[in-house]
Amino acid sequence: MRVLRVSHSAVVDAWRERERRLTGRGVEMHTVSAMVWDEGGSQVPLAPRAGEAVTGVRTWGSHPALFGYDPRPLWRLLGEPWDVLEIHEEPFALATAEVLALRWLRRAQVPYSLYSAQNLAKRYPIPFRWLERAALRSAAGL
Repeated sequence: MRVLRVSHSAVVDAWRERERRLTGRGVEMHTVSAMVWDEGGSQVPLAPRAGEAVTGVRTWGSHPALFGYDPRPLWRLLGEPWDVLEIHEEPFALATAEVLALRWLRRAQVPYSLYSAQNLAKRYPIPFRWLERAALRSAAGL
């Protein structure tokens, strides 16, 4: 199984442990992360371990829901055959919309899953509620 994971917070080494364990069980994991991200007030640079399939991508913006990735590395990676696209971003986030737009433009039919830390019902302002609805409508998992 080949899994492409997109997660800005994967700059933190400990938060890539799940991917390392899955790789140890035969799952081919490739993670796309921010090259540098503000975690708890500190700029954390991505430092993949030897042999770890992680691509650092430049980002624009620093708010977890209001940033975008450099689309070029995502475009290249979405051109490869994947079994699952795991988007570890909120359904209403601009980064989620970007990844799904690139997936659509690439005509990549790979099923995708989303992540959410929301535990309260919220009605986001337009266009975020539209982005969330569209992302959730076609998600294979959450």
